[in-house]
Parts: sequence; structure tokens; C-alpha cells
Amino acid sequence: MPRISEIKAKVPIDELLEHYGWTDQPAMRSGWQPTPCPFHEDHNPSAQVEMMENRFRCFGCDVFGDIVDIVQQVELLADAREAKRYLEEHFLGESSELDTQESSDLGW
Repeated sequence: MPRISEIKAKVPIDELLEHYGWTDQPAMRSGWQPTPCPFHEDHNPSAQVEMMENRFRCFGCDVFGDIVDIVQQVELLADAREAKRYLEEHFLGESSELDTQESSDLGW
């Protein structure tokens, strides 16, 4: 079972945004790139994506975070463990069960 840090390294934020149908994201480059925010109606780019660091921030609605935070917010998940499980299943083709080692496997 991969640690959360390994999942973050394996799942590019542009793939996650595309998974949710947010196809108006910037081309893969380093640095912060402007993009419309997928969390609210946004006709002007009020958000920025840092593709190389897998981070997102909207200055309009103040949503920010990494791929785990995005999954938690979109899927309305209770915690990072559920987001980790979602990412494993949808992007790594793995299915995980919560067990006693789950919290130590998060790898923050």
C-alpha cells in the first residue's frame, strides 16, 4: 500500500483536474500558472496551479491545497485517509482497506 507522499508524487495535478472535467488548465510548466477555478463560476483566471508541486490556490474563493485536498473537497470526504483511498483506486488501480497501519502509512 503506497504512502500518501508516494501517491502525491505519482498523480499529477493536471491528470486530477482532467479527471474532474476541468480541462482548461495550463500546459505543464514549472511555476504558478493562472487558470479558472473549478470550485466556482470563474470567467477570468482567479486560480493558480503549481504543476510541478501539485498545488492549487484560488484567490477568489480561497480554496487551496494539493491533490489530496482537492479530492477531499470535491468528493466531500471526511479525511485524508478517504482521499488517499480514492486516489489509489482511481489513479493507481489499487484498492485499499483501512486497517490499523493506515495512519502510519499516511506518511505526512
